Amino acid sequence: QGDFYSLRGMAYFQRAKLLNESAEMMVKSEKDLTQAVASLNINVNYIARAYMTLSDIYLGKNELQKADKAIKKALRANKRIEGIRDRLRNINRIKLQ
Repeated sequence: QGDFYSLRGMAYFQRAKLLNESAEMMVKSEKDLTQAVASLNINVNYIARAYMTLSDIYLGKNELQKADKAIKKALRANKRIEGIRDRLRNINRIKLQ
């Protein structure tokens, strides 16, 4: 069940990007991803990707603390996902400015 919400939340996020940062799609994405990470029945890769996408959403809303917390949780879940360390560096660079 958590995998489903993770995948659907990431799909909503991608759709929001294609629709010029559609606020409605971002809200749906954040809701599904939050439900996914709260789920007890979720694959490690999906929870890591869910946290990564939540981090992107928070970064877009300029909520740096939440973005930092989410990307660190993603790293704890799976360090080997492509792009995860780049996102952490980007958040750290923004925090230092």
